[in-house]
Amino acid sequence: MAKIRDYLASIQPELTQVLSDLIAFASTVGNEKPVAEYLHARMQAFCDECDFVPNDNSLREDPDYSSPVKGLDYSDRPNVRVAMKGSGGGRSLLMNTHMDVVPPSSMQEQPFAPQLRDGVLFGRGACDAKGQIATMVFLMKALHDLKPDLKGNVTGNLVIEEEVGGNGTVTMVRKTGDTADAALVFEASDFTLYPQIRGAVWFEATVTGQSGHSGKPGGTVSALLKAIKAIEVFAAYHDRCIAESRGQYPLFDQFENPAPLTIGQLEAGD
Repeated sequence: MAKIRDYLASIQPELTQVLSDLIAFASTVGNEKPVAEYLHARMQAFCDECDFVPNDNSLREDPDYSSPVKGLDYSDRPNVRVAMKGSGGGRSLLMNTHMDVVPPSSMQEQPFAPQLRDGVLFGRGACDAKGQIATMVFLMKALHDLKPDLKGNVTGNLVIEEEVGGNGTVTMVRKTGDTADAALVFEASDFTLYPQIRGAVWFEATVTGQSGHSGKPGGTVSALLKAIKAIEVFAAYHDRCIAESRGQYPLFDQFENPAPLTIGQLEAGD
């Protein structure tokens, strides 16, 4: 254990630099490729296997494809797969985290300029999930440098497009054939291990109205008022689902709202 602690202390400056490099990539959805190239170039020096796993536009036809973002092109946005090979006979581990980040808010100044303050590194995506990427990088490097008696394979998946559906992981499942005795999905969790996690369902509704002159009562139908009623239907459905789930999933019962409903976007005509 002391050897591991000494090793971790020795790589602290390098880890900080790598995380700073990762934060500096503005890898919002659709712009993950530079991160993939950076990781591939760096990790092939110490991983037994380090490969690009290409995504392509046939992904949209997969039954598990899910995205609220229209028109995304997958032809030049690869995932990265890395692995350390065990000697055999041991249990295997699969790790997964993502290269994309949520776009910064309009009030966030210099979101992709990493800032180190009192031992904490700040920047867009620092904890979701550039910090997790850095963790995976140096876990694999530690296996190379410390050379433990590794019997099972340790595989890492670094994927695109987690923030809008998890489609990079769909590609990894379909193309690599990787299986493992255990899987760890790296997300910000305050160092808590969560054996269950909620998924996500995207809803899209279209309502129509009737245009007319505001001075002619009864001649118009407001699509916006109808949209409000549609939102009320979604809210009622959400409340019913939460109520019906109580007692069925004990790990979720501790949360007041374990699966929040987000009304995220409204598009209207003239």
